[in-house]
Amino acid sequence: MKTILIVDDEKPIRDIYRKTLMASCSSLFNILEAGNAWDAAQLMITKKVDLILLDIRMQGRGGEKLYDVIRKCDMNIKIIVISVYPIEQQREMIPEAYDYHDKSQGFLILMEKILRSFDGQENTKTD
Repeated sequence: MKTILIVDDEKPIRDIYRKTLMASCSSLFNILEAGNAWDAAQLMITKKVDLILLDIRMQGRGGEKLYDVIRKCDMNIKIIVISVYPIEQQREMIPEAYDYHDKSQGFLILMEKILRSFDGQENTKTD
């Protein structure tokens, strides 16, 4: 079973992602969540994480700093940046992520990106 870590400082956003993933794919994924970069780093130390849904703008250390830590810890973790920033701006801020998601695109598009990340399909970085 694959593990997804949701990192977003807005609890309602984490709740929506967790509940929707659990309702639609509970047999496929373990879902973890963190409200800040420190908690996310602690989870990565104790749990094997396959995919991170990473918000950029968070209180304290933001997603950009956490991305650097993730890359130093495990290059195999796929990261989908999730943000209110436009996708082009996300790419500028974190250029090496697996994919990018504008929160206004909705959950179905995010779900497609999540499933594609585990499919082994080549990433097309859809907008």
